[in-house]
Amino acid sequence: PIMAQSNRNLIIAVAVIAVVAVAAIAFIFLQPPPVEEETRYAFLLPGSITDSGWNAQMYLSAQKAEEILPIKVTIAYGLGQTGVLSTYQEYAEAGYDVIWGHTIQYVDPANQVAGDYPNIWFPGSEFYYRNYANVISMRSIMHEGSYICGMMAGALTNSGKVGYIGGFAYGTLIAYSNAFLLGANLTYVARTGNPVNFSVVWGGVWDDVDKGREAGQAMLSAGVDAILGRGNGLTLGVIQALAAENNTYMFGDIADQTALASDTIVASNVVNLTVTILLFDEMRVAGTLSNASTYVYGMEYDENIVVRNPAFTDAMLNANLANTTTWIASVIASIKANTTEIFFQET
Repeated sequence: PIMAQSNRNLIIAVAVIAVVAVAAIAFIFLQPPPVEEETRYAFLLPGSITDSGWNAQMYLSAQKAEEILPIKVTIAYGLGQTGVLSTYQEYAEAGYDVIWGHTIQYVDPANQVAGDYPNIWFPGSEFYYRNYANVISMRSIMHEGSYICGMMAGALTNSGKVGYIGGFAYGTLIAYSNAFLLGANLTYVARTGNPVNFSVVWGGVWDDVDKGREAGQAMLSAGVDAILGRGNGLTLGVIQALAAENNTYMFGDIADQTALASDTIVASNVVNLTVTILLFDEMRVAGTLSNASTYVYGMEYDENIVVRNPAFTDAMLNANLANTTTWIASVIASIKANTTEIFFQET
């Protein structure tokens, strides 16, 4: 009886241990996974998200990045080109992980705030100086696409007069203009043996539609019939000027602007900013971000692409110079393969 009682006690003890073990395992597996702290991005845009260009493209690109990445995006727009220091401070105090300035002119406030918030990243478009390790510069190699647009302009122009209207004479925009000229000369010389007559206007402003329209009308009066614009409202004004005339050729800026003037816009030099955000975040997660130099992305990454207006057919582009479209396709392929480099000429 004593032995039987001991066996019963042993069985009960083992059973109790088993029940406790099962309960512990169940507790472990039934617990919800730990909640990861959400990575928050704030994008600061100087202009209107209805500008069909610089600001609208970042607005859409940031939203697309939010769909792809495990991030939460907040977008502030219409902030203007200056006076945003308090906005930077507001988002930094709110604990955002990344505060992205979408204009070169936010380089000062980004650097003024970054030193007080070393755990926050402050990337920006063409931030040409970076006083702190958490200030990062991103550049879109838009001049690759402008070179391709130039090739189309040189193939289409009837007057041999080609123009560029830009906001400010920054290095990036000068390179944009120079590449457009080089592309235009490539095809126009092949057609005629002569270089194009090239005109450049710097508006000294980004968002002034009226100024863009006036500059476009002035170029038209001088016989220019193919124009590339760079600058939000400025470009919209140029598009309006050319849309009112026949036999003129316009090239869109930053976003696909075909719908704005489908009879005039030959192609748009598009910057896919979603790619820029994804590449930045990949480095952020990997811990490899550095402020030592500017990160540059272009056609090789499909960050800069030229979107043609289907109304301008291959036959139209090849009418003055046979096989223009084939030539353009081969140049794009060689740029993407890094076998051709469109030099960044900023003087």
